[in-house]
Amino acid sequence: MSCASGAGRTFHSCFLKSGTPPERRCPKAYDHLRIDVNVPDCYLLSSHDDFSVVAMLPQNVSVLTHLRDPVDRFLSAYEFAVEVAARVKKRVKRNTVRKNPNRIATEDVWPWSYLVPFFINDELDKADKKWIIPHPDTGNWIQVQHPDGDEYYYNKIKGQSVWNVTSDERQHLLPPLNPYDNPLVLPLADFVKHPIAKELLHNGQTFQVLGITNYSHWGDAGEMRNCVWEFEGAKSHMLEVAMERIEKFIHVGATDKLTESVEAAGVAMKFSLTGAAFGGAEEDASSVWKKGSKPLVIQEDLPSLARTVREARLNLQTLQKQLYTSHQSGLQQTAEHIALKTRVEAARKELRDAQEKLSAGRAALPKEAGDTSAASEAGSGVATNKVGTSRARILAQDLGAEYQMCAQRAQSKNLERRDTSLSNLEMPDGRTVVFSKEARANIPKSIIDEIRRLNELDTKLHKRGQEILNRNREEWQNQGILEALPPVPPMPKGKTRPFKIPKPLKPKPKAMDVTEPEL
Repeated sequence: MSCASGAGRTFHSCFLKSGTPPERRCPKAYDHLRIDVNVPDCYLLSSHDDFSVVAMLPQNVSVLTHLRDPVDRFLSAYEFAVEVAARVKKRVKRNTVRKNPNRIATEDVWPWSYLVPFFINDELDKADKKWIIPHPDTGNWIQVQHPDGDEYYYNKIKGQSVWNVTSDERQHLLPPLNPYDNPLVLPLADFVKHPIAKELLHNGQTFQVLGITNYSHWGDAGEMRNCVWEFEGAKSHMLEVAMERIEKFIHVGATDKLTESVEAAGVAMKFSLTGAAFGGAEEDASSVWKKGSKPLVIQEDLPSLARTVREARLNLQTLQKQLYTSHQSGLQQTAEHIALKTRVEAARKELRDAQEKLSAGRAALPKEAGDTSAASEAGSGVATNKVGTSRARILAQDLGAEYQMCAQRAQSKNLERRDTSLSNLEMPDGRTVVFSKEARANIPKSIIDEIRRLNELDTKLHKRGQEILNRNREEWQNQGILEALPPVPPMPKGKTRPFKIPKPLKPKPKAMDVTEPEL
C-alpha cells in the first residue's frame, strides 16, 4: 500500500518487483483496481488505494507499507505536484494529448489526480499575469548554478552569461527565487491552509491505513474523516485503530530509514538479498478487458474521458459531504437522506464506470507506433486478464545490488525530469523555481510548525512505524536472518543534464593560488 510521497515507487519498482518473477506480479492497477485477483499466480499488487481496498481482496492478503515523517512528506507532495503541473500544463495549454495516452500517467493516480489539475489551474492563472520588476536598460543579473556544479551569472535582457560581475553590475543582482513563495505558483503557506491539503494530505497516511481517504471504497469514509477532525475522542480512537492495524502488517518501513526498511522487507517477504533479481514486465492494468468491450475511442477523446473521471470523483466527494451533513443534522430517517444515500451509491458507480472507460480508451490505442496488437485484441472483445504471459529474465546482479543500482538510476532520472519540468516556471528575468535541501532549510519555522500541528496523527503513526521497524530488525538480527544490503559503487556520471541558460563563452578563470611561499 503506497502512501503518496513516501518513496513507494522506488521501493516497489526497484525492490518488490525485482524480487518477484513477472508471472507472479498482478497487472498494474495504479489508477484503479480492476483485476481478477483470484488468478492463482497473482501475488504482488501495488496500489495507491487505501486500506478499504483490502475488502475487495482475498482474506489471506498481506499488507505492507512505508511511512514517512509528515513534514517531509507534505513538502515532497507540494514540490512534486508543482513539478508535474509545470510539465503537464504545456500540453494543456497547447490542447495536445499525451505521447503514450494508453499508459497510466501521474495525473491519473490518486491523489495526484486531484492535486495536479489544481496546480495546473493555479500556474496557468498566474502565468497570465504580468510582473513589473524594476530594472535598468541593461537588465538585472541573476546567479545561476549549472547541473555540473559551475556557478555563473546571467542577464536575460543582454542574453549574456559571465563568470563574474562587476561592482556596478552587482547592484542589479537579484536574490534567488524563493521556490516556496513566489508569483509563479501558490505559496506553500497558503497551500498548507487550503481545503484541498486537508482533504488529501494532512494526516493522509493515517487515513490511508484506516481506509477512509476520499478515494475509499467505503461509503461512510467522509463522515469518519470529519469526526476525526472535529472530535478529540474520535481522533484518539481512530489513531489507536491505525496503530493496531499496522502492527498486523507483514512489513512496516520508514522512508527516512529506507536502507534499513529494505533489509527488513527482505526478511518479511522471504526475499534473499543475495538471491536472483528478475526483469521483465507484468501486464498493464490498462490491458485488462471485459468481454464485449467496445474500444471505439479515438485519441482526441482521452482528455475528455480523463476529465469525466475527475468530475465524477468531485461529484462523489460533494455528495458524501452532503450525506455527512444530513447525518449530523439527525435526518437519517427522512426521505431526503435516503435519496441522498442512493445518489452517493450512484455516484460511486459512475466513477467506476468512468475509470473503466478511460482504461478502455488507452488500451484501444497501440503502445508504440506500428503496434496494433493491443487495439486489435481489445476489438475482438477477448478478455486479456492474464498473469504470466511475459518471460522472466534473471538479471546479472543479485537482488540487493540490483535494488541499489535501480534506485540510483531512478533518482538520476527523477532529478533530470524535475529540472526540465520546473524550468517551465520562469520569471521574466530568467529566475526559475528550484527545490533543494538548502531551500527547505530556509522555510519559516512557523510554516513547519503548522504542518506538524495539522499532521498530529501522522507524526504519531510514523513514530510507531519506526518502533515496529526497529523491533523487527532487532529480533531478526538476533535470529541471524537479517541480511545487509551489499555495498555498490556510485553510478558513473553520464551526460550533464540539459540546462536552459548557457555557460559563459569564455573559459572559466582558474582559481587564484593563495599558497604562501616557503621561507
